[in-house]
Amino acid sequence: MLHKLYNFTGQNITAVKANSHVNLDLVMANIAQLPTLEEMKEQYIHCRREWNDMEHPTSETGMTRMEMYTTFNSPNAELLDAYEVQELFKLVSRDSVKYSKQGFIFEQNRRQYRYMVYAEDGLVDMNFHIQNVGNSFHYRYDPQDMTIIELWLSTPSGLVYAATATPKVVIHRATADRTPEENTLLFAQIRENERARAAHHIACEELMLEECISEAYVRLRIPRPVGISQKGMEHYREEYADERLIPPVEFPEGMGPGTYEETYGEEEEDEKEEAQGIASVGEYTKATSQLTEADFYQSFFNN
Repeated sequence: MLHKLYNFTGQNITAVKANSHVNLDLVMANIAQLPTLEEMKEQYIHCRREWNDMEHPTSETGMTRMEMYTTFNSPNAELLDAYEVQELFKLVSRDSVKYSKQGFIFEQNRRQYRYMVYAEDGLVDMNFHIQNVGNSFHYRYDPQDMTIIELWLSTPSGLVYAATATPKVVIHRATADRTPEENTLLFAQIRENERARAAHHIACEELMLEECISEAYVRLRIPRPVGISQKGMEHYREEYADERLIPPVEFPEGMGPGTYEETYGEEEEDEKEEAQGIASVGEYTKATSQLTEADFYQSFFNN
């Protein structure tokens, strides 16, 4: 259809052969007869309609190409909804990007994108944020809709889904320029950051006291987090004790201070004998540090 047009050459703009270059002499001699951009678009639409309205070469009933395209379907094809179609055309980045304190930032097509992982309340997911600063992720995205991306962590067995990120919320730095909604979100995030720091501090205190390490080993007072008063820390300790304040980085299940459970063998369980338990690292090192050489050698004679 296009070859019927006198102004169609069939050549590509990226052609490198000498005989494929544009003939400027021919163009300048007939410049008045060349179509404008709008006229060229109309020519293309006319050729496309003519092609689609022609009889399909494999049709036994004289159906046109457009009728064949729109009426026939595979009996094995499955219907896809809008979400499935979107998932089908999503792409995965070739290179991984490091997650920083400022969030997940990358450039694509000379444009910078900034994302952050948020919780259901609209605030930064502190659990994910603290654990993944410095980790690298591949991102899965829809080129037509960059309002949401997925972060995938590279593992020896392949990519593993980590979280879903949305565009980073931007708040004006100047107080006079902030809206009431921005102020509400800003101070809510500040309070959430303080709660996360306090919970993390209390959890670290428990661990150090349990293992008798750091300041807790010499019975020194552990300094409070910067910006939190003594009264505020007492309030956070009460919430922590009531399990209303959860550390942003939780201990794995069955680990952490106060989680040791005594176990019994089958015979001991029947006789309900008391288990002796296992000494912590702090208890063991403290006991051995107080032993003298005489105590050490005396233990051999006792045995």
